[in-house]
Amino acid sequence: MLAYLQLFRIGNALIAAIAVVICGWLVVPFWQSIELICAAIAAFFITAGANAANDANDVVADRINHPKRPLVTGKIQTKHARQLAFSFTIFGIGAGFLLPPPIFLLPILVVLLLWRYNSSWKRRAWIGNFTIALCGALTPILGAWVVGDVRAGILPALLVGFAFFARELAKDIQDLPGDLVAHYKTAVIQYGYQPVKSVIRFSVLGLLATLAALLTLEPFQNLMSQALIAFVIGIAINRYIMVSRLKTSEPEQWARVSGWFKEILILGLLVLSTGHIRG
Repeated sequence: MLAYLQLFRIGNALIAAIAVVICGWLVVPFWQSIELICAAIAAFFITAGANAANDANDVVADRINHPKRPLVTGKIQTKHARQLAFSFTIFGIGAGFLLPPPIFLLPILVVLLLWRYNSSWKRRAWIGNFTIALCGALTPILGAWVVGDVRAGILPALLVGFAFFARELAKDIQDLPGDLVAHYKTAVIQYGYQPVKSVIRFSVLGLLATLAALLTLEPFQNLMSQALIAFVIGIAINRYIMVSRLKTSEPEQWARVSGWFKEILILGLLVLSTGHIRG
């Protein structure tokens, strides 16, 4: 069972589903919208399926970068992983078809983007990182759109998008040894360490600007939201400084950086969850 949880990276799939629910909740209580629940289910299964497909395509690089992943260790066969990835994706699309037109097209768009990412874009500079950031950003948009106010998802989408973009670039630096062996052409391989680090820092600045903008919105005028946003801004500033001080592309260091951005993403979702509080 643990091997399958690792294959689907259930934590990441849950983050996608939670992002949908939370951003819909900014408009209406999530338990009042069956369509919002369907959208969250679609996000969960599409993300889980894409994660499994990603591992199936990355076995060569993962032998060096992630030797404990189940496809590398042989706990799960690559063919079986592809079958499961396809099944999960189809189930996610099915849940998406329960959404009203034209909203049901958004999960299909994400599936197409993730398919293209796994088939080729992951191995190319910038476009793979941007694709994952875009797909992540579309989850808040989906949640807000389903409940009838797509505008409520714009700043949350920027928050999630900047966090994902920074994390994906950090993971490229972390995975550099295996990606070289697999002949990938990621940004750090094509352009070097310092330019990629500069883009990561720029992404953190975008993240900070988005958090500051949230402070001005009516749903986040309550004390809990204001205090939590200030706390996350402080953490993001600290991470910006720490990234700026890193001098090498040593994988263990950048694995920690990748973890930092995942933490900020989770804290950002916690911030968004306080947007329903009034007073």
